Amino acid sequence: MKVLSLFLFLMLTLICSHNLSAQAIQTQTPDTSRQNIYLVHFPKGKQRVNVGAYMLGLAHPVTFIVKVKHGKTLNASIRELSDKGNIRINQIIMPDGSSDGPFSKTVKYPIQHKGTYKIIAGGSNMQGDDWKGAFNMRISIQ
Repeated sequence: MKVLSLFLFLMLTLICSHNLSAQAIQTQTPDTSRQNIYLVHFPKGKQRVNVGAYMLGLAHPVTFIVKVKHGKTLNASIRELSDKGNIRINQIIMPDGSSDGPFSKTVKYPIQHKGTYKIIAGGSNMQGDDWKGAFNMRISIQ
């Protein structure tokens, strides 16, 4: 876990120090879980970003890491690129480690603490078959 934390810290430092125009960087965790992690970067002066992502299946949720420095609401919405996408926002993990969810494809969540939020997108066990595919996640802070 320390290695993953160090890796994520280095990636965030790299993004911030080089002022990359990319909206997100996809990385793979070093273990065998194959969980996709996207470090979300808001371009300077912007409060909204669209991130293209891919879910490998029901057992492989996708995590979006968002650094929140200001604002009152964290908004996230999913638009799958196929008509039959079994995907939703499963959980939001707050900077203090508490979590909330599940949600639908859209959430407007009140920001109670500044810091790093994790938005977990994945399939719903109760809604249908396993699904894998591309989707867009729109994240904004208001």
